[in-house]
Amino acid sequence: MIDFRNIDLDFPIIVSPNLGIPCFLKYGNKKKYIEYSFNLLVITSKIESSITLKASLEEAIQIIPLKRLKIEKESKDNSLKKNAFRGIPIDLKIDKIENTDILSINRVAFLEEQYYLSPQDYLLKFKTFGNLNQFFKVSVSFADNSEINTILKHQNFIIFDIIHKISDKLKRINYHSLVLTKQDWKNFTFVQATDIHLAKRNDLILEKLKVDLSKKVSTKIRDLINKFKKKEITPIENRFLNPNNQLRKLIKIINEKVQKNQIDFLVLTGDIIDFCLISAIEKLEDMMNFNFPNTNWKIFQDIILNRIDYNKPGMITSEELLCPIFTIPGNHDFRLGHYDLRWGFMYRKLGLVLSEAIMLYDEWVADPIRALTPLRKCLINYWQEINPALDYIITLGNNHFIFMNSGYDSGKDFRDFITGFPSSTGMTDAQIKLLENFINYKFKGNENIFLFTHGPIINPIKKIKFIQKLKKKINADTFLNFEELKESNLAKKGIPEDKRNIDDKINLKYGTITNNWQEMINFCKDFCLLALCGHTHTLREFRLKTPIKKSKVFKSVPFNLIKIENPAAVFFDNYSELLKNQKDIWDKKPFLFQTPALGLGSYEHPTAGGAYREIKIKKGKIESFNVKFLPK
Repeated sequence: MIDFRNIDLDFPIIVSPNLGIPCFLKYGNKKKYIEYSFNLLVITSKIESSITLKASLEEAIQIIPLKRLKIEKESKDNSLKKNAFRGIPIDLKIDKIENTDILSINRVAFLEEQYYLSPQDYLLKFKTFGNLNQFFKVSVSFADNSEINTILKHQNFIIFDIIHKISDKLKRINYHSLVLTKQDWKNFTFVQATDIHLAKRNDLILEKLKVDLSKKVSTKIRDLINKFKKKEITPIENRFLNPNNQLRKLIKIINEKVQKNQIDFLVLTGDIIDFCLISAIEKLEDMMNFNFPNTNWKIFQDIILNRIDYNKPGMITSEELLCPIFTIPGNHDFRLGHYDLRWGFMYRKLGLVLSEAIMLYDEWVADPIRALTPLRKCLINYWQEINPALDYIITLGNNHFIFMNSGYDSGKDFRDFITGFPSSTGMTDAQIKLLENFINYKFKGNENIFLFTHGPIINPIKKIKFIQKLKKKINADTFLNFEELKESNLAKKGIPEDKRNIDDKINLKYGTITNNWQEMINFCKDFCLLALCGHTHTLREFRLKTPIKKSKVFKSVPFNLIKIENPAAVFFDNYSELLKNQKDIWDKKPFLFQTPALGLGSYEHPTAGGAYREIKIKKGKIESFNVKFLPK
């Protein structure tokens, strides 16, 4: 592992492609052997010339294919470990080296470059790679071989690690960063998972509680609560929910699909980690130490690679992921430190009771300021080892996949923040300009656009106002419950389809993106096929239409009471269950879906975690977009 805090780094680093932003290449199997070309984004010192850079990279970079899982027996506890079997290394030939400059996402030229090759200013501002500050585009190539061709006789794709041997003792590995695929992107499947909330402490909680149960004071608290509730508490082993295990379970499911050629990639839409710095800090000087092993980003990488170096009670066995992934950050990924599990009854989402949360207090005392502080610096290790891009667009066949960073918690919608459903800072004017440029210069009008954000673009306020309850007594058609607003329920009341929209009945800008809200809805209404997000830990599915009459919402409450127009008519129902064929789906588009959390349930339904969404495309159109749940 390279420590990028070392100011004396004088060797180049391959920035991307990387684990969360892999490069896809089309397999050309018409000839027996064919040469493939792709590019690397490399950062080095400012004085580095292309000649010296080529000399330092030549014969030092390779790709290694991942094959099937191999089972290894671990000596320490006699357990079985399933990691990918690496094939024969393939040397990369350097064909061309060019200087490349930082290019803002609001420039048209940003769209002309490959999605992983446009360095951004934050990489230098936060010294992500130490004092290295000059970017190069390095064009490389390799010839396929009998091993590649043999693997692709049975699989739809191969994943490769990119390895840079810096010295005899030091190497940089961009894991799972290159994909060679047979797909023509007319019939394919991908999975979206969101809100995993990984943290090292999740793996330690069960062990800590088992130790603390022997303490007399803790036992008294537990007995008192048991007596108060007049019932015994279920053993913790039967109710504790470890978010880390949820990802481990999903990896096993995904790997089964890979073996059956039933999936092409996985998308993680934010809140990958619960907070940045691990909570088991022993030294005061480590409290702001953003070295990779000191953050929960390492826990994420370790789980993907099945490389955990500890085994704690309740941890399930897992496998190395065999599927390519694309990532974007969520608001929790910007959060600096851990929080007390008693805040907002968070312990309930883990299956704990109050007495157990009290036991854990002394172990992980939370500082409210550090726990709620959002810092872009928290993404340094994400940029280094996972994905250096915050916003990017990839095109596969006739499909555009737009990944946009919705930012950290916003204080502008203060009501949302204090009620536990914080809005996010996105979208910036630069991000909106990126979308405008894309439509004006790249979109031809007949392609599918999939949009991925963490923060929802539409979300309903859940509490029904007193005045609405009063109206209910007078007018039987007035709704009292958000579920009553489903299209299918309104249809049963005889309400015509063009009047089943809900945007004029309830505030849909609750815990959503703070800035450029109207612009994002317009983009989804006019161009998107499907927008997928997370954040709310709830299943909510909407569709949009051009409105007959535009409704209005408050811009931000309570600081800005100006009302803004909602540029779309919004309809609500369980469309993933109701729409069973391509024609119905196509006729109802576009859709904006919230997918429930993989790692944790919602406040209303703490046990409803473990969800993911599987999207199937057949002959260029969506066939299904169902939500599925992990086995309990």
